[in-house]
Amino acid sequence: MSEARVPGGFSLVEVMVALLLLASVSLAVTSTLVTAQRSQRTSARWLRAVHLAADGVEQLRAGLPLEAAGVEAGFERAGRVADDVAHPGAAEVEVTVRWEDDGTRVYRLATTVTR
Repeated sequence: MSEARVPGGFSLVEVMVALLLLASVSLAVTSTLVTAQRSQRTSARWLRAVHLAADGVEQLRAGLPLEAAGVEAGFERAGRVADDVAHPGAAEVEVTVRWEDDGTRVYRLATTVTR
């Protein structure tokens, strides 16, 4: 009687191919996570700039000066109120927020208000 040979495990080539596939998938997942984290940070900064601009517009509409309070480090906020020459009794209110995030970013929010 002859005995059938049963393979005892994986060959070296199979193990190397499996490791190569695992490394490729790990690299892709890591790259995706890094990109997602960077996008989340950028999005959070834009959202903060929008909130700062909206808050600044409300302060200027109320006739108050722009306060530095609430403006966190890394953000600069400036505002202006100018009479709208095309519409008597109206004024243009504009707030600009600047910050550094892979370059200088600027967000402007402008509206017209009646006086």
